[in-house]
Amino acid sequence: MKNASPWLVMLLGLALVGVSSSLAQQKPKMPADFVFEQKGESPGKATFSHEKHYEQFPKCTECHTKIFKMKRGTTEGPWTMARMEKGELCGTCHTGEKKGPKGQVILSIKDKNNCTRCHIKA
Repeated sequence: MKNASPWLVMLLGLALVGVSSSLAQQKPKMPADFVFEQKGESPGKATFSHEKHYEQFPKCTECHTKIFKMKRGTTEGPWTMARMEKGELCGTCHTGEKKGPKGQVILSIKDKNNCTRCHIKA
């Protein structure tokens, strides 16, 4: 019986490590899609989905706080295509040159065939 105690403690310790690591890998609750209203020459409202981006980049820190602040509405504006084309905001990654973690090329905001990926005509 005395020898069973260390084995039991070790088994419980391993079980706790397994449970804590699986909890650490759970998907965080995603915010609702952001909709940016149509302005100026925009082809339509633009929608941002954390869900779609998380599928490719499961680390929130890929974008937060390097590119965007965590709290909604605190990243400095204006949110324009001109800024994105200069490599700011979404244009930091969406250059058509950068690759994602699975080796896929991230779509370019400069390619007019990609407009409808974000913009929806009203």
